[in-house]
Amino acid sequence: YMDSIFGGSIWDIIEYNDKLYITVVTGKNGNKQAFALFCGEPDENGEWSYDLIAGNEADGAEYPFGLGSDRSGAANLMVYDGYLYIGGYNDPMLALPEVFNGSFESLYKDLNSPVCLWRLDENNDIEMVAGEANEVFPEGPIGNMGAGFGSNMNQYVWRMENYNGQLYVGTFDITGLAYPLAQFANGDIFKMTKEEWESQLNYIKQVIDNLGLIPESDKDIASTGASVDLAT
Repeated sequence: YMDSIFGGSIWDIIEYNDKLYITVVTGKNGNKQAFALFCGEPDENGEWSYDLIAGNEADGAEYPFGLGSDRSGAANLMVYDGYLYIGGYNDPMLALPEVFNGSFESLYKDLNSPVCLWRLDENNDIEMVAGEANEVFPEGPIGNMGAGFGSNMNQYVWRMENYNGQLYVGTFDITGLAYPLAQFANGDIFKMTKEEWESQLNYIKQVIDNLGLIPESDKDIASTGASVDLAT
């Protein structure tokens, strides 16, 4: 089926402390919900049992879906220095099509809730490493950076790696993808120079021409091949 981030129910699997940790996409298409986290291990007979670490607290989860970050539809995992690191994954690209229907609500919620990073110890106790204080972690992060690692445009942790004794965290920055839309909301279009306006308008005209959106009979009127000159 199509889940809320179009990726598949099981998102990531990793071994830590002789157990298997699994993050799961729980949201369905059109219904965004944060990830769940399971911990599993076999007994001496090879029979597996699982504990729900993060998810529906009515089902016994110690932590809520998404560890309190309700926009994180998935999470990536990495073992480093005796801890299991959990990187949030918001996937704001799902909100972009809604903008073309005139709704900015989902995009606003995503940009208002940038990526967080947590770590889990051998007792399945979890700390927030990067993020903002909330009901789950009222004392906030143990690190020196807030949600988004300093930028709301950092929407998810794409990959983590242990290199030379340090943890490297790669994020997805939605700035380039969202900026053509965001500039209308943040007022940047009012700061554009005449040259920038000419460049943008000529680009739009070229796209329209390439897509064949103007009938041939109207092209002599539209003159799509001509450049825009704001001086005239």
